[in-house]
Amino acid sequence: MRYYFCLIFFIYFGIGMNGQEDSTTLAISRFDKVPSNIKVHKTIIDNKNVIWLCTNDGLLETTGDGGKLFSYLKGNSIVDFVKDKSEQKWAASVNTIYNINTGKNYELPKPEAIISDIEYYLGEIWVGSDKGVFVLGTGSGKFSSYNVTNSKLESDIINFVHADKKKILWVGTQNGYIRVDNGRWKLEEKNRQILATCENNEGQWFITDKDMFLINPYNRLFPVKLEENQYKGKINEFVIDSKGRIYIASDILVRYDPYQEKIEQFADDAAMLSKSALSLACDKNDNIWIGTGGAGFYKLLFGDIAAEQLNVSILLERAVSCLNTSDAQLKASVSGGTKPYSFQWSSQNSHLATLSNLPPGEFSVTVTDKYMTTATASIIIENPFPIEIDIIENKRVTSPVTADGGAKVKAAGGTGQLKYMWSNGTKGPSLQKVNSGIYTVTVQDSKGCMATLDVEIYKEKFIPELEISQLTVGQTLRINELNFEADSSRITPSNYEVLQEVFTFLANHENVRVEIGGHTNTIPPHEYCDKLSGDRARNVAEYLISAGISSSRIKYKGYGKRQPLTQSETAQARVKNQRVEIKILEM
Repeated sequence: MRYYFCLIFFIYFGIGMNGQEDSTTLAISRFDKVPSNIKVHKTIIDNKNVIWLCTNDGLLETTGDGGKLFSYLKGNSIVDFVKDKSEQKWAASVNTIYNINTGKNYELPKPEAIISDIEYYLGEIWVGSDKGVFVLGTGSGKFSSYNVTNSKLESDIINFVHADKKKILWVGTQNGYIRVDNGRWKLEEKNRQILATCENNEGQWFITDKDMFLINPYNRLFPVKLEENQYKGKINEFVIDSKGRIYIASDILVRYDPYQEKIEQFADDAAMLSKSALSLACDKNDNIWIGTGGAGFYKLLFGDIAAEQLNVSILLERAVSCLNTSDAQLKASVSGGTKPYSFQWSSQNSHLATLSNLPPGEFSVTVTDKYMTTATASIIIENPFPIEIDIIENKRVTSPVTADGGAKVKAAGGTGQLKYMWSNGTKGPSLQKVNSGIYTVTVQDSKGCMATLDVEIYKEKFIPELEISQLTVGQTLRINELNFEADSSRITPSNYEVLQEVFTFLANHENVRVEIGGHTNTIPPHEYCDKLSGDRARNVAEYLISAGISSSRIKYKGYGKRQPLTQSETAQARVKNQRVEIKILEM
């Protein structure tokens, strides 16, 4: 019986049919538990009808009604998810496999490899990547690697790995597919790019760069010619529901029912989602779920029941391009009910279906049909992921006349490739061979969004000897350039830079204890010198403590004029004797 069906299916596609456009009402509803700017790389619906979303901001677990929502591996870009036979959860990021239950992670042996797909198969996690296939032993935690040099693979670019119900593993590549059965690998169709697969009772369906074909349970191949009315542009994904109907997401959305010999094209709103689809999935109720590349997550409901209901969903037609700009666009997508419809938006005095020039924020719309039936939907327009710049290296100059300072920054976020430009004209993330001073780096993404950061290249060190490798207990160092006004112990802004150098040293070496010692010149009386030097030492110590150094690590003492460096009373000698020193007590 299956063989007969497949033959008829092939003949049907071969002769072609006229597609029917929008013959069935389609209700689109955005899943508002998921941010509208998130990318849903993969949608998996398990045997309990739980939805797993692999996104650019972690793995989400939810149900169709949004009754529960759990997040895992937040901050990681997750590309796929699978459960093993003991219900342990495994997820993949760009280069790492995670066991969510144990918290362990396993980085691929090739750091440059990019994961495309994972599958659990006979006690192992099979990983498809652009550097071949990696197989992770769930018990050993060790990888085996397969590529064009040591296996039957003709291409190291793996598009998917899929284990079917009969324990056959299918590996789709840029040069054919591999069928793995009882450890035996067999390469087929090596002249085609095997892009995606889906399984139903008829067998294993494949989309290629040229057409479509079916491998039945008896491992027989039946070509399926795709006609012009079944897709437009690039095919993004396809899925099959419980009744055998095939949904193809390209620049248009097509539903094909081979039993009824019916092709339906869905344009406008459905086509917009289909065009940006990264993933398709079908739940146990035959709802179709579309995960997009930055416009949210949506449910498509087909059928007469949906046609009788008034449904509204807000589509994010254009996201905010840059942080806090006002250029987003929303559209209220309505199905069911009875026309004409009227629209009322919550935060805009508009009765149109489309709103433009919108900033980030929450928006809702109420739609009313001819018979005063209403439906409401809401959406949050999210800011795009901002461009964030971090300083990962900062090299101060070694002398006032040497241009040998530098810095290196790293930016993340934004969209697409990031470009770096420094205020002195340097391009790229690194700044080299510059004088001390403040330099501004501007990072721009592919949309023209920008972020800036001021990077200070510090002057040469005030206290060159203040290096942990050069110090010994009992050693005393003068704090150069720490100058006080005459007869004053007040710390002024001119002292901040040198004191910051002392603070940074103490903050980086928490085992060091010091004494701050104050000294004066030899001319005033002892009582005056003792008080002034003590006040200066105390104020320096209190400055460091207020900045965050523990008081248990800092002592202070005024030595007055009892430890002069010279007995001379010349102006030069007085400057030399007036000083504040650091003594290393413990390290």
